[in-house]
Amino acid sequence: MVWRRMQWPIQGREESNCSRNAAGFSLTEMLVTTLILALVSTLLVTGVSVAIDTYQKMVKTANAQVALSTTITVLRSELGRSQDVRVDGANNVVYYLAGEGYWACIRNPKDAELQAYGLVKCYLAGAPAEGDHSLDAVKGLSVLKDSAGNTMAYPLVSDSAITEPLRVKYSGVESGSGKVGFKNLVVTDRTNTLASVGDEDAPFYISTRFVSSLESGE
Repeated sequence: MVWRRMQWPIQGREESNCSRNAAGFSLTEMLVTTLILALVSTLLVTGVSVAIDTYQKMVKTANAQVALSTTITVLRSELGRSQDVRVDGANNVVYYLAGEGYWACIRNPKDAELQAYGLVKCYLAGAPAEGDHSLDAVKGLSVLKDSAGNTMAYPLVSDSAITEPLRVKYSGVESGSGKVGFKNLVVTDRTNTLASVGDEDAPFYISTRFVSSLESGE
């Protein structure tokens, strides 16, 4: 009889727990569970958003490096095989390719001229007199126009290598002994500089066969 009396309270507690479990969660338990789920969801969404933003920045930086290296490669190809390179005060690089028989220039794009993401290559009409490296000689070289009257200026590097919203430009050029120096050759996203080479004090030089420095001009 003693044993049965000791078991009755335990049996009562078990029945009480079973009754509460059968009734489901209490209001407090439901609120706590909801708050925990909301917190976890917020953390997951924030984490994914940060990861996507970081990935996009990495891709943009990588694309900027490709745009800069491709531009440098094309500049070396163009100017490295030229026989006569002239730098004027308007930040234009004028050069002659004897093998192809034409004069051309490299410069930053003009807003009203064409939608170019990078530097522009222009084909020039005429040529300065042999041995004439004066500013007037270069000023006299107008940009060729096609049969429709459009200026023959084209992206130096294809748009496939410089993707929106990237832009490639430089702040100035200077001549040296057998080389041309580009100041602040940069790739931007119109707001921030993502890749760059050279500056005002230490330009990025590209070797050429001959360079003539001209006076400042328009």
